Amino acid sequence: MSLPAGSPEVSPTKARPGPRHTAWITGPRGAGKTRWLQARLRTLREAKPGLRCAVLSLEDGRTQWEDFSRSESGVTFGKLVMPCVCCPAAAGLPAAVSEMVRSTGAEFLFIEAPAVAAAGLLREFDQTLAWPREVVLCPGAKWTALRDRTDLPYFMASLLAQADVIVPPEPGASSTDDPTPPAAPTLSL
Repeated sequence: MSLPAGSPEVSPTKARPGPRHTAWITGPRGAGKTRWLQARLRTLREAKPGLRCAVLSLEDGRTQWEDFSRSESGVTFGKLVMPCVCCPAAAGLPAAVSEMVRSTGAEFLFIEAPAVAAAGLLREFDQTLAWPREVVLCPGAKWTALRDRTDLPYFMASLLAQADVIVPPEPGASSTDDPTPPAAPTLSL
């Protein structure tokens, strides 16, 4: 994928150093991405209280992050509006994450991205920034049921293939209002 002329993104050879750890959290709406990530952040911050973390959400609509980031010191939340999920380069993700890491001094960066756009965003992130990263997929019950099919849409097959961690769906958890957080698999400190 080539970047448009005049794009604010930087080439990998000129990229700023990234945070110590970058994790992408993706999956369909209502699959538990936010619950998993908030549980993970609490676990990380309990293990290392001074840890600075940043969360960049590319999800549309109402989120639970504003209240969470106010109650958890050391966690910075940002939102990046994607003008079109079909054209991830239009969002300016590499510039946004570079600025977020620079301005917050985050040691851990978490990017919460909608499943339909995540494959393109990951490709742009890898080509432009080349930071080591981990992909956490929260497939939810519907994706889990479809996982073994051979005719999956590209974005779904790509995310399943790139996933470093697959979070099993919670029994009966299909709403973002469910207060029960899923178990937080360990990401390395």
